[in-house]
Amino acid sequence: MSLGQGYGVYTGAVGTRNLPGIMGLGAAIDFLEHLGPQEIESHNLALRAKLVDGLQGVPGADIASPLAPGMVAPFVSLRLVPGDTNVKLADHLRETYSIVVKVLPPNLLNGIRISVHFYNTEQDIEALVIALNQALKKTG
Repeated sequence: MSLGQGYGVYTGAVGTRNLPGIMGLGAAIDFLEHLGPQEIESHNLALRAKLVDGLQGVPGADIASPLAPGMVAPFVSLRLVPGDTNVKLADHLRETYSIVVKVLPPNLLNGIRISVHFYNTEQDIEALVIALNQALKKTG
């Protein structure tokens, strides 16, 4: 980067910061604090439980995440059966269903990670399970 670019040269005469982004971040933090961390955690873990239940019937998707109470987090890693590749599956989910998942590094396992958060709904989880059922049939 040259000396004449970016935030490093900011002065009042050069331009402004991203005020909508800054204000939006503050509003988002206020909203999350209003809900409280327990409410968010409860929602996220309930969605995770629904996802794990739904994945039990998806052939070709082996849950690699811990299932024991106290060991869970609001994401689920899936190990795919040989023949399905995680990159191919992730591309298919994104292009066909507008669902974005994390592709796990190949040195860990041939898998994907699905993360849920407060903005996700039970309907999102149901749609994901249906999409995975369909996608795993097509990516092998």
